[in-house]
Amino acid sequence: MSKRTLRKRKPAYTGLGARELIDFSDFLRKKKFSPKTVEIRERVIVDLFWYLRARGLDRLADVQLSDLDDYRAHIMDRGFNINSVNSYLWSIRKFFEFLDESQLIFHNPAHSLLIPRPNRRMQPVPTEQEMKQLLSVPDVLTPVGVRDRAILEVMYASGVRRGELLGMKIFDPDFERGMIRVVGKGRKERVVPLGKHALYWLKEYIKDSWNKLVKTRVDTHALWVSKDGTAVSGVRVDQMIRGYVKKAGIVKSISAHSLRRACATHMLMNGAHPVQLQMLLGHASLESLSQYLQIGIRELMQTHHKTRLGR
Repeated sequence: MSKRTLRKRKPAYTGLGARELIDFSDFLRKKKFSPKTVEIRERVIVDLFWYLRARGLDRLADVQLSDLDDYRAHIMDRGFNINSVNSYLWSIRKFFEFLDESQLIFHNPAHSLLIPRPNRRMQPVPTEQEMKQLLSVPDVLTPVGVRDRAILEVMYASGVRRGELLGMKIFDPDFERGMIRVVGKGRKERVVPLGKHALYWLKEYIKDSWNKLVKTRVDTHALWVSKDGTAVSGVRVDQMIRGYVKKAGIVKSISAHSLRRACATHMLMNGAHPVQLQMLLGHASLESLSQYLQIGIRELMQTHHKTRLGR
């Protein structure tokens, strides 16, 4: 290991709550949280520890709600925006919930901690007509074009996250049942249905284009592959979507996540139940679903008129 690498490595935290932090991190890993999430939560908790130590606290059992309220004001004074404050306080609440459930403290001071709601802008959702325009752009006379059409169709039909798409393997589609296996957050698996269009283009892609792209490589099981036979990257998917959006003449900003929102929104507008969407998208609760659903005021007014409320 080089001296430069050694200089970059930060020393392990050894102060107030060090043992409890290790236990909390182990708990998160067992719950299948990503290494990045664990790292972020550790960083937040250590920042809180330094603040508490400066106030003269040397035991987590002595922490009061007033200390956490003061910490919230402290990070806001440091210029943290509302979204960052929300993220910090949620990590702190989860940490103290863990301590309480593990009987490492007598009471949970974060139980009544007020957490500000983050500012969430309504993200643009492609209309059904815009999705038709987008899906028609790839040149399906080429292997890459067939692949891209299949990717767009599968993302729109299933509402999968970009990471879930990239993790798909060649043996994940089940054409007999019209479904595909998806590995989501926390390595949780689910099987989601595909519409007839997504199934058609996925079959076309695997039947001919996949072999042409893989060529002589025998070490890949990835479903989505590039011209050199390696797995398609997230950067490539983002570039592909932006390029087709421009070719389709769509002025709205559309990303991979926009296709996920479009799937949920269009299904809701066409009569899908929120619980069905929750299962399709792989959300743990219905609360998480709200950020993906956006119904235009025109559609809302039309539906309101059709129900003839008060008549």
